[in-house]
Amino acid sequence: FKKMLRDEELDIVCIAAWTHLHCEMVIESARAGVKGIFCEKPIAANLQQAGKMVRFCRKKNIPLLINHERRWDYYYQQARKMIQSGKIGEPRTLIGNALSWKPPKLEAVKHGGGPLLHDGTHLMDLLIYLGGPIDWVSGYESRPYGKRYIEDTASAMLKFKNGALGFIEGGGARKYFNFELDIQGSHGRIF
Repeated sequence: FKKMLRDEELDIVCIAAWTHLHCEMVIESARAGVKGIFCEKPIAANLQQAGKMVRFCRKKNIPLLINHERRWDYYYQQARKMIQSGKIGEPRTLIGNALSWKPPKLEAVKHGGGPLLHDGTHLMDLLIYLGGPIDWVSGYESRPYGKRYIEDTASAMLKFKNGALGFIEGGGARKYFNFELDIQGSHGRIF
């Protein structure tokens, strides 16, 4: 990728490599002077790398987009319009789950995270898209192989700035995949 950045004049770079490579590739792409960077999710293997990427791109005035394409899906856009127009009243509770497999023993430094930090990033993005900014989070994770390894289950309770509560679960060591959102308002509900 460094040879490509050196030899080509690129407007946009799409980074679809393993998570632990994102930080270096984003920084080097920004240094090379690209006009925009589209990066696969999750953004990075840890918060320090993610922060470094965001700060560097902001400093260089280069848009850094993370591939959370679900918010562009017609149904999620319609749900947002319904919420914003007041069709379900005031949002009270947002519940989301991205339930999936029990992952093998994988090091967090290379893989970043397990089910919640991989497929669950779409869920987190949609909760913010539909519920607005988050005020605070309280979370729990299960790492059966220890802290050096990815989680098999993670959950959190969220408090949105608009007063709504949120609940999220990812993973759960299921033998199936399930992705659901339940937005409950004072006058109605979107499932």
